[in-house]
Amino acid sequence: MISILCCVNILKIIFEFDSACLMYNRDSSKIL
Repeated sequence: MISILCCVNILKIIFEFDSACLMYNRDSSKIL
C-alpha cells in the first residue's frame, strides 16, 4: 500500500514538472 502511494506521488510530481516545462516552452516560443 505504501509503495503504491509513493508511485502516485512520484507520477504527480513528474506530471506537474512536465506541465510546467510545457508552459515554459510555450512562453519562450512566444518570446522568440
